[in-house]
Amino acid sequence: LLTTTPDRQHNLPLGLTNFFGRKVEIARLSALVAERRLITLSGPGGVGKTRLALQVAERALGDFSGGVWLVELAALSDPALVAQSVAAALGVRDESGRPIEESLTSWLSPRQLLLVLDNCEHLLEECARLADRWLRGSARLHILATSREPLGIGGEAVFSVQSLPFPDPDSMPPFDRLNDYAALTLLVDRARLVVTDYQVAPQEAGTLARICQRLDGLPLAIELAAARLNILTAAELADRLDDAFGLLTSGSRSALPRQQTLRATLDWSYQLLSADQHRLLQRLSVFAGGWTLLAAEAVCSGAGLEPSAVLGELTSLVAKSMVSAERRPGVETRFYLLDTVRQYAQEKLQAARQAAPFQRRHRDFFASFAETSLAQLDTLDQPLWNQRFLVELDNFRQALDWSFNDEDDVAAGPRLVMLFTKRPIPCHSYREQLDWHMRALAHCDRHAGISAELHAQLLERASGLVGLNDPETAFDLARRAIEICRRLGPESQETLMWILYNTVDDFARSIHQNDQISALQAEAEAILQALGPGYYSSETWLRHQAAFATIRAEIAIWQGRYADAKVQAAEGIRLLEAGGSLWTQANPQTRLGMACYYLGEYQAARDHHLIALDLNRAVQAWEEPYNLRWLAATDIATGNLERALDYCLECIQLAKAMPDHNFIASSLGLLAAISAQHGQANRAARLAGASAAMWARQKRQPWEDSALDTLLPGWRNDSDQDSILQAFEQGQAMSADRAIALAFDDQAG
Repeated sequence: LLTTTPDRQHNLPLGLTNFFGRKVEIARLSALVAERRLITLSGPGGVGKTRLALQVAERALGDFSGGVWLVELAALSDPALVAQSVAAALGVRDESGRPIEESLTSWLSPRQLLLVLDNCEHLLEECARLADRWLRGSARLHILATSREPLGIGGEAVFSVQSLPFPDPDSMPPFDRLNDYAALTLLVDRARLVVTDYQVAPQEAGTLARICQRLDGLPLAIELAAARLNILTAAELADRLDDAFGLLTSGSRSALPRQQTLRATLDWSYQLLSADQHRLLQRLSVFAGGWTLLAAEAVCSGAGLEPSAVLGELTSLVAKSMVSAERRPGVETRFYLLDTVRQYAQEKLQAARQAAPFQRRHRDFFASFAETSLAQLDTLDQPLWNQRFLVELDNFRQALDWSFNDEDDVAAGPRLVMLFTKRPIPCHSYREQLDWHMRALAHCDRHAGISAELHAQLLERASGLVGLNDPETAFDLARRAIEICRRLGPESQETLMWILYNTVDDFARSIHQNDQISALQAEAEAILQALGPGYYSSETWLRHQAAFATIRAEIAIWQGRYADAKVQAAEGIRLLEAGGSLWTQANPQTRLGMACYYLGEYQAARDHHLIALDLNRAVQAWEEPYNLRWLAATDIATGNLERALDYCLECIQLAKAMPDHNFIASSLGLLAAISAQHGQANRAARLAGASAAMWARQKRQPWEDSALDTLLPGWRNDSDQDSILQAFEQGQAMSADRAIALAFDDQAG
């Protein structure tokens, strides 16, 4: 659960267990956070760096006007995702044409905030580089990092986190003073989580103190040990710890003592497991971000572990606190490994020479999961369907990473990129999708064993992503895809048809080459007719015919043939009367609404866009902003400015979440028109400037005419013309975030 103040000043999690001790450390760190701009909490895994950082961050909530923001890095394996994760935590969206870290640098520059970077050690170089860049670019930014190793950059204050204090078991203090020792208090508190009526007898206190001593006061080790007090007495527990420490005698003498102590705790816990539990724990380490029982049974069974045994052994691992279980009503139980336990289990899996086979099984499971769910897209509840994919995002990333390193199947990485980013799977941000496709294309260039058809499909998909920022470069990628597919022969005709279709759909408006677009559309339609109705089922044939009628309407709209567009869109609607997904039914309704708008048939335009909006909302499709934008334009044309304002703001909200800067830019232009009609000349000019700048950054022509001469006729003769021009220039200089804020500021004149 995340707790946020009404004005969203932080994203710090609500603690589910009690925190003990460290009052002196918290006070010292709170002072350091105020004085120094980079503090790193260093120390071994399990010493409590994260919990301490969160306590300090909570104390600092009132000290930073820009808030306090936690970025959890433990689940990441790719350094390139660090900036993405920071952006997600802060709510910073991609700015078209700019790397996300540049957008973050600009966003952070004026703000006073505390950024908590948790678990940096496995991404140390990237965290150090980004922290150095952002601190140099923002005078009021403070960073609190946790890492097993300092970041090693200038100005860093390193705070070494020590173990929790425990009493000397050979010289025990009075019984009523035991609460002064945080390690002992922690041990008793966690014991009460597994034995609710657990009580400490005076004669047992020394044994508990000895347990804390043997565990060196490390919180993680204490918590793991406390879980055993449901089956062992304190004396039995202490005896087993004595045996466990003997395992370290052959370890590296150069390792830090606390690392040895944590390993002793994990080794000890591991030795208490059965052979099947050993196998299962090792194999569970291939998951990232958790897993379901179904996933565990599919990925981890075999090679000595029967599928029917997985449930029982997983239950035992949960009971022994090696695995965590998250249970919520109406949702599948989800299981997790502590990061330290996961790393430990990965080492064991590598030592057993079993990593590669189970990484492949993990990859194949999530590929099958995606394929099966895509086939069910029209029958599952859409919000639930989306959530099923979002919760597995880290597993998809993990599978993709492994697939690019699979020497036995060089096509695995590109193949999974096509699958995991297939629209409308909501698995990745725009920037991340683009990065995966660029990586896949580079991979294709390095490996001759990847099919030309797959290469062509990747080029076309990458083209659609690049097209949001750079339509000319994107069109070149699409043409490469088409050229490759044309050489492949009859077996790839359907693939060529859809590459041609998608190219026309993506570029009918943004590439001003009407003859070429029309030729590509004609080629695609010729392939469809050549394949013929005998190639498809009757329902699929009608759906494909409707899709082509809709694309003909799209071309006609952007070529100014509005009456023809109206006929084609109506034909698409007629062909889908017998069925088709809600999303496919929405498309021709949207195009018919656009055609009616340009013909001045505003009531009909509104009716069709409302139908399309309802259909798109029913499946949470990405086209909702499209309909909202056109509804706003229609209401402006008919003078219903208040309703148009509401549509514009809703469109911006949805587009910002995607993100899609086309609809943001267009809505800003429409808001400029609304402000102009309300007599707010300066606000209209500022919004128009922001819209123009956003369109320019995307290298696209605006959807509406937001020139000052159009919005404010006669402004050049206005006594306030200098102020109006200055407002327009101010809008041009705005970042996307600032422009969006202006859109929602109804007091700005």
